Amino acid sequence: MTENERDEAAKLLTVNWFNDFEERLPISVRILISFSMELLLAVIVYSFHISYPNMILVTGLVASSALLGMYGGVTAAIVMLAYTFFFFSSNHDFVTFEAVNRQKVIVSTIGILAITGTVCFLKREENDAFRRIKLYMEMLKKDNELLEEATTVDPLTGIRNRFSLRRDYDQYIGKSIHVMMMDLDNFKQINDTCGHDVGDSLLKDTGKLLSECFGNQYSYRYGGDEFLIIQPDISEAAFAEECRKLQKCMGRISISGHSEHPHFSAGYVYGKTTEHDNLRQMIKQADEQLYTSKNAGKDKVQGTVFHAAAIPASH
Repeated sequence: MTENERDEAAKLLTVNWFNDFEERLPISVRILISFSMELLLAVIVYSFHISYPNMILVTGLVASSALLGMYGGVTAAIVMLAYTFFFFSSNHDFVTFEAVNRQKVIVSTIGILAITGTVCFLKREENDAFRRIKLYMEMLKKDNELLEEATTVDPLTGIRNRFSLRRDYDQYIGKSIHVMMMDLDNFKQINDTCGHDVGDSLLKDTGKLLSECFGNQYSYRYGGDEFLIIQPDISEAAFAEECRKLQKCMGRISISGHSEHPHFSAGYVYGKTTEHDNLRQMIKQADEQLYTSKNAGKDKVQGTVFHAAAIPASH
């Protein structure tokens, strides 16, 4: 988000706060606040003999309408009308007027009603607009969440994809991590023999087990039947135990039309990353460990310490 967009969002939130403030107040409280504020202004302009008192009172009327809505505006208008009748009436009796003052009262009354109606109408339109904006923002938030899920989550397995991996690189830098590459043994044979539906079901089950053992936020579908685990801040003994747990769970899965239980081969490395190239190297070395496991007879997991390769100096 740019600085201008942040400023506009801040302004929108500020105005929206005033709208929420009005809606949170009970009607009786809005009427009381408006009445007290307008009455106070009337007392001030009368006590200090302020010239053009209507200018002060109109300001209070507009403020009440803008901040407290229709009920605040109507209340302020009633107080202002009462003050107008009081001020222009003979002996301040509210009902007896000289000809000149009667005309002033009529003009003032029309002006007060016009101002109140206009401001209250605009306030209502503003409230409606902000309700629509709020609704659109909620819809946009949901759409963004769906878009985020669509771009970062593998739709078949429910775990993260390679796009998400690229975005997550920074969170693994400067940490001690285990990086494991794994794939399902004989998956192509299972897929060809039992059908793609069975193969997809096996991939789904694998994604679920990876989430349970290592956490959904650390599990990635790397491609096809290949999976990647990047788990930070875990001991070698604990990680090895999670791998054994995964093997046991995989052994409980039954494959329709296939006599054997599924199993996998995996290889991992562990160490501390200091830069992006370290993580790329760890993925590469984990992949090498994976193929060593497969060449050793499959259904095996083996790991080793990460050895950072020297990065060639740029010329």
